[in-house]
Amino acid sequence: MNPTPLHLLADPRWFVPLFIALWIGGAVIMARIAGWPSLAKLYPASKMPAGSSFGFCTGSLGSANFPIRYRRCLRIVLNEQGLYASLMFPFKIGSPAIFIPWEQVSLCQEKQLMRTRTVTLQFRDHWSSLTLIGPIGQVVRAEYEARAQ
Repeated sequence: MNPTPLHLLADPRWFVPLFIALWIGGAVIMARIAGWPSLAKLYPASKMPAGSSFGFCTGSLGSANFPIRYRRCLRIVLNEQGLYASLMFPFKIGSPAIFIPWEQVSLCQEKQLMRTRTVTLQFRDHWSSLTLIGPIGQVVRAEYEARAQ
């Protein structure tokens, strides 16, 4: 009897490789929808800079109509030159780290949504925006305002 595709999925020898392939494919597609690869071309980060580091942050990246949410998997580093953002493993597939100089931020806007505060950064040369949720947003806004003056 020939195995059907459903039988192959039930076979543990195929499940793990298929799961990994779907994970990688999904991560790459979601990163492209969010604009992460094109943002990384504009603002590449060769390594994590020195500065105030915050891990397990929540935020979203993308257009205002279709943002991709990253729940507790963002690493944010702030310093005098700008903002570094990267995703933690295994979410970083297809999403290279970015470093955005403060002068490339065209708008830093805070909003109150129910009990949650968000801070959205829009960039001069890119269509996507980065929204940070919770206390990290206020830290980023304060750092941006300190540099803008």
